[in-house]
Amino acid sequence: MNYSSIIENRIEQFNPNEIIVARKLIVEELSGVPETAFFKALERMIRQNALVRISKGIYCRPKKTRFGVIQANEKAIIQYFTGNNKNGMIIGYRLYNNKGLTTQISKTTELYSNLITEENKMVRNISIFKLNMQMEESTVKMIEAMEILQNCKQIEDLNSRVFASYLKKTADNYSNEAAMEVLGRMKYKKSTIAFLENILNHYGVKNTLSRFLSRTSKYEFPKMEGIYEITH
Repeated sequence: MNYSSIIENRIEQFNPNEIIVARKLIVEELSGVPETAFFKALERMIRQNALVRISKGIYCRPKKTRFGVIQANEKAIIQYFTGNNKNGMIIGYRLYNNKGLTTQISKTTELYSNLITEENKMVRNISIFKLNMQMEESTVKMIEAMEILQNCKQIEDLNSRVFASYLKKTADNYSNEAAMEVLGRMKYKKSTIAFLENILNHYGVKNTLSRFLSRTSKYEFPKMEGIYEITH
């Protein structure tokens, strides 16, 4: 069997519209195939309409229907790179909207994913940022909180009441272990960490966030008293 047949047979095992990452495939399953032969085979399959290039290095077998050819949609791409929060998560305006913090939406969907090797990658209108950690429910919630706290001043049409309620839920669900894991691997502003510490202290939740802060520095962040006043 020649290289072309090996490659085509493997590609045909993917379900229609299932995401195919070329680098992952050749490293994990087709390491004995020369890269030149591998990518030539993919180009040939594209010309034959047996394969579709979604983005650089990312492909899918198109689904053929009586109405025409259907490619993998945004939902399928997000599902692949997040794996229902096992491999990544949605951030940005899609996250803010999901939490009810704003009704505004963005043309670009933003994700964190541990399935990419580059620092960031664009796949159609989806911007994916590299995540160097494994995902669990507690770490997902912590990253969501840090993203929202860090960007709250820039969120258009922020619903103050929902935001105040979200801060209370963040305190109620706080995991110091998850916070140490996230802050040990991801870069967030000191002022954002101080903001979270202030929220937790306001609700009497024990934490060790001070290890990331300087006692001699003053950090600018929204004060809980001001947030509370806005909602009443």
